[in-house]
Amino acid sequence: MQANFYTQLSSSFDRNAIAFETPDGTSVTYGEVDRASARAANALEGLGLEPGDRVSVIAQKSLTYLWIYLGCLRGGFIFHPLNPGYTARELEFFFSNAGTRVLIYDPTLADTVISASANISSIKRRIELTATGGGEFEELCRTGTETYNDRACDFDVTAALLYSSGTTGQPKGIRITHGALAANAATL
Repeated sequence: MQANFYTQLSSSFDRNAIAFETPDGTSVTYGEVDRASARAANALEGLGLEPGDRVSVIAQKSLTYLWIYLGCLRGGFIFHPLNPGYTARELEFFFSNAGTRVLIYDPTLADTVISASANISSIKRRIELTATGGGEFEELCRTGTETYNDRACDFDVTAALLYSSGTTGQPKGIRITHGALAANAATL
């Protein structure tokens, strides 16, 4: 069954309605969510990503961070969020174990992130994203188109990859599928 979570979610968008307001009072409409996430999906695809490729993100939360997540859903890329507090050794494990293809990171963490990712052969591109949502990734999005044909996928296709805490050994990857996200959204 086809179940791209973003496609399901956006089917009920009223493009002119306010989706949310940021702490600084900025209003964001559902139409803006759709356009910004399309630019992010196009930017990621423009980097050569294919469905199933992992996008590791280690940055502060921002609107652009949200657009990356939604862009991953739309493109069939696997969103892999990481805590900015991880050490280089921990990050190296996560990048390697996940098979990170594109790494998006806060430049204030550059020394740690570059050190941790230096020997990970699966990583094809490292891109900066500042705490305010600026940086190289934002520049890639500015030139992208505002429409995107969401990739169809089955319920059991991985949408996000999270990790256990590793309290009894190495952390374990936990697949979150498009179907699980849809079921959670329906329940909420």
